[in-house]
Amino acid sequence: ARLTVAARVSNSAVTVESTAVAFRSTRDPKLVLAMVESGLKTAVNAGEILSEIRVKKAHAREGSAYFKVAQPASGYALVGIATSLALEDGKCSDIRIGVTGVASMPFRAGAVESRLRGKSLDPEALRSASEAATQGIEALSDIHASGEYRKALAAVYTRRSIEAAAARARG
Repeated sequence: ARLTVAARVSNSAVTVESTAVAFRSTRDPKLVLAMVESGLKTAVNAGEILSEIRVKKAHAREGSAYFKVAQPASGYALVGIATSLALEDGKCSDIRIGVTGVASMPFRAGAVESRLRGKSLDPEALRSASEAATQGIEALSDIHASGEYRKALAAVYTRRSIEAAAARARG
């Protein structure tokens, strides 16, 4: 169970810099911040349990969203996109996008973030920037989805996640 929790939290941890996944050892009462080694593995040792998750409180004009395409039998994400953003004067003042399910480890969609930071989130800007969600990434191919399909899904779901986060930020 601890690996499942860590895997599901890892995408958010990639997205929100101040998120911390904390584990407490039965041998040592101090908190240990989990190191996510891959989508299904952490550096947490036997005898440690999830004791808390810390997430930065959202302020006015900030919004977040998570969208995924789940593999029906397992529920794991073929593609999962987490977005956290802030708006200021109608423009995106800050944005973080975490992607999971596409590669062997969750990653930040830095190319999308840099294209949208400081810009208006109009439909054309979102479409164009979202196409870069998997730029430089070698996508997984398996019996559930080809790498190209995962990349196409990532572009669509990146746009949807940004739109939803922006709508929440607008109130």
